Amino acid sequence: HDYNVDEFLNELFEASKLLGVLEAKTYDYNNFSNGVIGVTVPFFKVREFVSSIGIEGIQMTVSDAFEEIVEGSDKFDTDAPYSRNFLDAFLYGIIKLCNDVFSDELIQELHTILQYGLTAARSDSRSNKYKQRDNRIVNSAGTTIFIPPSHTETNTYMRDLLEFINNRSDGMNPLIKAAIFHSQFESIHPFDDGNGRVGRLLVGLYLQRAEAACRPFFNISEAISRDKLVYYNKLNESRMGNYNNWIRFFLQKCIVQANIQIECLESLYKLYTGTYAVVQHVTNAQQCRKIVRCLFTQPIITSKYLASKLGVTQAQAKRYINKLEGANVLSGDDRKRNRKYYFTEFINLANT
Repeated sequence: HDYNVDEFLNELFEASKLLGVLEAKTYDYNNFSNGVIGVTVPFFKVREFVSSIGIEGIQMTVSDAFEEIVEGSDKFDTDAPYSRNFLDAFLYGIIKLCNDVFSDELIQELHTILQYGLTAARSDSRSNKYKQRDNRIVNSAGTTIFIPPSHTETNTYMRDLLEFINNRSDGMNPLIKAAIFHSQFESIHPFDDGNGRVGRLLVGLYLQRAEAACRPFFNISEAISRDKLVYYNKLNESRMGNYNNWIRFFLQKCIVQANIQIECLESLYKLYTGTYAVVQHVTNAQQCRKIVRCLFTQPIITSKYLASKLGVTQAQAKRYINKLEGANVLSGDDRKRNRKYYFTEFINLANT
């Protein structure tokens, strides 16, 4: 991989510094608030999911994603929502990589989870294996901009890529390695569909495994989505051997993303501590911590959903909700039955 680190040394330094700041704040907030960071994972992962599919032209808000999750919880006979797929895939990858390395099997499993419920109507998509026929990368106008290697070469290229990403003794900076890994994966384009989503998910998983980013929520799709045309252009340049510009762009997006997440983390911490005090006051319940955790992991709830999370009757859950609604923590919709309740402050923060 031909690159000159002097070409992006400033960006590398700044990205590394900001990731260190994010790591320190994560550690401090977690210690001061007895596990607050655990409740921030869905916040950041849903934002990542919405941004990742937005890069591909699929429009969804964070509110839409949380709506899908709470509706899906009462619809056991339907396909898993898109957003839940993303959360499931990320958490599955984190668990697997605690004791394992990147492998064809893991990447194919992640693809299967991400595509669950999406591929049934697409006969050309094989969610549990690499592509069985050649594909191409097109732009929004349908023009072919890159032809990936033949499907007959996919296994060979992926074997080389996996050897590269699993090598911990090459001395390469993890941020540079993540940039090259992402470029190479998207160029191989090993699946019929969903390559972009899988590729961006793998970036976050790799940075976590390499301990280059604080656990477990650093992904850069949100920063990329703000500049997606340049993203595709720089990826194309890297396919022609121009890694310097691609790596510089990738590091710039890491800087943007780190700043976004530092600001969000500070706002979440303030919201968490304030909400905890209010919930503790109005409910006076031993379930206070569970209630707050539920609101921060799923800010759109029903009484049935809350009851299932707390292990109480639906009537008791409804009493908690009434108190939270009276304290302006939650606001209900206008339906008479099966009402949904919205943790508006959290949703507004997630949508910014």
